[in-house]
Amino acid sequence: MSTMQQGELCRITVYGPQGRADLAVPMAVPITSLLPVLLRHTGGREELRDSWVLQRLGDAPLDPAGTPESLDWKEGEEFHLRPRQDPLPELDFDDIADGMATAVSRQPGRWKPEFNRWLFLGFAIFSLVVLARVLLYPDLSVFPAASTGVVALGLLVAAVSTGVQSEDRALLVLLGLGGCGFAAVAGAVSVAGIGPAFDLQGAPVLVGCLTFALAGGLVIGGRAAWSPSIPFVPFGAVVATGALGAVTIWLHLGPEFSTVQSAGLVSTVLIGLLVFAPRIGIRFARIRGPQLPRTADELQYDIEPAPAEQMVRQTAYADGYLTIASIATAVVFTACFPFLIGEGLFPGLLALLVSAAVLMRSRALLGSWQRVPLAVAGSVGLVLVALSLIEPLATNWRGASAFGLALVFFLLVLAMLRPPPRRLLPIWGHLANWLETLSAVAVIPILLELFGVYSWAVGLTA
Repeated sequence: MSTMQQGELCRITVYGPQGRADLAVPMAVPITSLLPVLLRHTGGREELRDSWVLQRLGDAPLDPAGTPESLDWKEGEEFHLRPRQDPLPELDFDDIADGMATAVSRQPGRWKPEFNRWLFLGFAIFSLVVLARVLLYPDLSVFPAASTGVVALGLLVAAVSTGVQSEDRALLVLLGLGGCGFAAVAGAVSVAGIGPAFDLQGAPVLVGCLTFALAGGLVIGGRAAWSPSIPFVPFGAVVATGALGAVTIWLHLGPEFSTVQSAGLVSTVLIGLLVFAPRIGIRFARIRGPQLPRTADELQYDIEPAPAEQMVRQTAYADGYLTIASIATAVVFTACFPFLIGEGLFPGLLALLVSAAVLMRSRALLGSWQRVPLAVAGSVGLVLVALSLIEPLATNWRGASAFGLALVFFLLVLAMLRPPPRRLLPIWGHLANWLETLSAVAVIPILLELFGVYSWAVGLTA
């Protein structure tokens, strides 16, 4: 017997209420979704699927939320459909060692051989971080920019050359992102040395962002020319993040805006970008819908069906562009919040509004790599705002704020315990939409205050 891979079918035999059936089931479908099919083929009533369990002979009933892949189904195995109230009894053990081994193997969270891959991937990332730290010792390398640049070039070349023959996405992302990180370090320390770079001075950070984006662009160029197996989204996010970071720093160094003004302006613009990001992604992917007909003759326009392969590819690109925008903006938002909070009333208020808008915007995105980064960025902003408000309070008021935070924790636990299929009442969705719209619009007058527009207008009237 052999274990099937994800996306394949597993052939099993099921004994049900009125007979047996030989079936081929997909490996990625939960057991709870398979039960109606199994009952239909073995003479049971599909509408009573919640009152049945599936189990191996002598084992406990299988987890209905598990999939054949996660439950380690084997080709040719036999399973039994039994009423939930009358499952097959488990076998007794006459060997204590065998019983303990069986019980231990059933415990959740057991180590699997495929986990070794991710363990050593983490070790590889950690080794790159240690290598970067060692190369930046002042007495080890006379030219730290050159040494880190050589490592960056080697990793980037390795990523592109490996992508020619391999489709291992984890390996390609490790090599490519490692090269981009070393390129950013090399660019930052090349301007004024190690000290100013890690003090986050303007010029080193600007050059670091530019080299970071340039390295990501080189990987994308290598992908287009030689290595189509290199994933597009991670390195597109690198380019977008580096470019946005460079623009933010340039606003501070070039037009000489203050750090608060630069962070506020970039945050406001990115809020607007998030609103139009889905449409921009569709445009970039060259997806064009049919035009609305105005006459009877125009009913014959744009009626040809789109090729399935082309449609899937373009949709994947559109979704990838939206993911890139979400990751890049989330990183920039998180970097801007510390420069806004603690700088006065209006910068803190701007940070609060941006955090609320970003958090509400994340709920409208369906991709995990779209929703999670924005939700984390908005949560970080709210936490920083809350800490800035709590810190100057007296002791008794801090106790009251602790009670409020405990209430927030309780509400979040209730949200966590809500069953996944159960939806919120429509009123909460409408309130979230209103909060997103109002917070996004309210950012603009606060931004004008940061740039002194109101004082300038008052001066004109005076």
